[in-house]
Amino acid sequence: MRSFASVLLVLAACSSGQVTAVCGQGLLTCSGVCTSTAQDAANCGACGHACASGESCTAGKCGAPACQADLARCSGVCVDVGTDRQNCGVCGNACGAAESCLAGKCVAPCPASTAACSGACVVLATDRANCGACGNACKVHEVCSAGTCAVSCQADLTNCGGICVDLASDPTNCGTCSHSCGGGACTAGQCGGGTGCAAGLAPCGGICVDPQTSNANCGSCGHACGSAQSCASGACTCASGTACGSACVDLTSNGANCGACGHVCGSTQVCSGGSCSCAAAGQSVCGSACADLTSDPANCGACGHACVTGQVCSGSSCSCPTAGQTVCGSACVNMTSDPANCGACGHACVIGETCAASVCSCPAGTSVCAGSTACIDTSTDADNCGTCGSRCAAGQTCSASSCAAETGAFSQLGGNTHHSGFNAAETGKPPLNAAWVATLGAQATTPAVIQGGRAFAISGAFLNAVELSNGARIWSYNFGQVLGGISWPSAGDRSLYVATSNNGGDTWFRQFDRATGTVGFKLAFGSQWERYWSPLVVGAAAYIDGGAYGGLYGYNLTSGTQTFFDSELEQYDSWSPAEFGGNVYTFVAGKLRKHSEIDGKVAATIDVGWTWNGWSMNTAPVFGDKYAYVISPPNLFAVDPSTMKQAWSVNGSYTRFASFAGGIVYALTGGSLSAMDGTTGSAKWTFAGDGQLAYPPVIANGHVYVSSAANVYAINAATHAQEWTAPVGGWLAIGEGYLLVSTTTGTLAAYRLTP
Repeated sequence: MRSFASVLLVLAACSSGQVTAVCGQGLLTCSGVCTSTAQDAANCGACGHACASGESCTAGKCGAPACQADLARCSGVCVDVGTDRQNCGVCGNACGAAESCLAGKCVAPCPASTAACSGACVVLATDRANCGACGNACKVHEVCSAGTCAVSCQADLTNCGGICVDLASDPTNCGTCSHSCGGGACTAGQCGGGTGCAAGLAPCGGICVDPQTSNANCGSCGHACGSAQSCASGACTCASGTACGSACVDLTSNGANCGACGHVCGSTQVCSGGSCSCAAAGQSVCGSACADLTSDPANCGACGHACVTGQVCSGSSCSCPTAGQTVCGSACVNMTSDPANCGACGHACVIGETCAASVCSCPAGTSVCAGSTACIDTSTDADNCGTCGSRCAAGQTCSASSCAAETGAFSQLGGNTHHSGFNAAETGKPPLNAAWVATLGAQATTPAVIQGGRAFAISGAFLNAVELSNGARIWSYNFGQVLGGISWPSAGDRSLYVATSNNGGDTWFRQFDRATGTVGFKLAFGSQWERYWSPLVVGAAAYIDGGAYGGLYGYNLTSGTQTFFDSELEQYDSWSPAEFGGNVYTFVAGKLRKHSEIDGKVAATIDVGWTWNGWSMNTAPVFGDKYAYVISPPNLFAVDPSTMKQAWSVNGSYTRFASFAGGIVYALTGGSLSAMDGTTGSAKWTFAGDGQLAYPPVIANGHVYVSSAANVYAINAATHAQEWTAPVGGWLAIGEGYLLVSTTTGTLAAYRLTP
């Protein structure tokens, strides 16, 4: 973590003895009192805005109070538009001089069931304004029931739309409000009841019907028979066939209703005698389909008995179609040649082995060694040199099945402790030939290291060991969930070294056995959520970036112990220290520092300047014959480590870190490769490639190899001419006769150099 939360508490001070009210959400302080301006008539919409007399405040606006639900406001007055002659039905609709307003309509003269009150026809039994007598108005929220004002209708009546009615006999509200009998009578809450329906008849939709014979109301109101059916004894029947829903069908031959309503035969089946059967001879009914049990692989010998993938059904038995094949699991295989089932089902050959005559075997010159999952090239594998288990001594490599002094290894960032990218021991040259591509995971592959006939790289949470001769993955180690990051690996003394950051209590510096991937030691160190580059390995010592707030750790690799922690550095991640002249150098936040290899203390510092672009450095110091070279974007600086003074600088768009060989500094700027004199910084030559060069070059045998995300190139350092290219890009490593490209898609691509 690179920022730390702070809490600022702001206190409002009281002045002149006045206390300011602290109101809840949606309230304002008006004259020192918390109020809702959405409904306070004295502060409507804003403090001090009072509504006029008789107005109320609704949603922050003044206006007349709302009328009760059964009245409407006309010209500021709440009226009953059902009876008001000046507003009959709607506001402003005035009835004529001889007309009255009844149920919202102007009528004349008054019907016999109404009385004339103030020129209007009203029903005294239910009219609120003239309840029982003209002028006897009921109060707000009262109803007029049987000519009497009441809060609710009397016990045997029901309020329907503000009118008290008898649901047992009201033809417009029969049984329930608004249920009309359509002009018929209502008796006991049922339309038609007691209104002339003879015995055995029932009212359906206001009409008396016989539910025993009515096709539209068979057995009950609304139950209609189909067009081919008739109603008898209250049930829909067919003159011939059986009633299935609204249709008459023959259950003996109807494919949709075979033997019983709703029993459907399959698309290739027919219904005969009330049973589904197959039309084709020799076929059997299997579910909803017809199948030939003698040849159908899905129903071989019996319905549902399926043959496995690749098998055929013949004579009602499953068998493999090709002679010599055997069923293994769910497939037909030839156990004499199938590497996944060699000699027996499930007996798989390891990576690189072939299956011949039911026996797994490795190519000539390779063997399966104890604990390995691939064919190992014993002519080049330093942990199995000549024969399995014959391990070369520390500092040796395997060549032509014999141990010899180690040459051509590329053991850490830039290949060496100077991070120069130059492998002086590698004698191979272009043209290169594609050797293999190993898939290590789904995430980007870290820069690889090469040692002892193997390559090592990380993709996602896995550290992988790959046989250099054939790309076979020998072993992998799963770090599990690491929320911070996993460093790039470094190699030394037949071991690998990786740092991981997972905040407090789960941050480790690990040593791995190169041959087996087993952990040698696991040392805790301070961290937050950093992402680390390669550890620096110098003989029996290692140095890494670390600390909760930045710093440099030192370790003794022989004893597996921490030797020091120096906390003088700023908290930045993604950098690696370098070694030169018996000192360790770090470059953090624009400062190149010289540290003691013994205790890590800073002996000298030079600040070349730093433009902040996040908490990750993404660079490292590089040493040539005389100077240190650091890139502090966008510029490249040369520093004399003996005096810690700047020797020269070059402006540009420089990124990553430089490389050095033969007195020339190579660095990336603006997507191109720039070659400069290491002593003066003067330009020598440039190479553009595809104009997107992004990964620092590696150098061997007079050739410079550089890459973009899509292409890798080989340039002759003397002629500056391109001599080779391939359509793959990423971090580069060169050694032991191979150029390795770590891609962003989780693969490691290998190209064999020409000897």
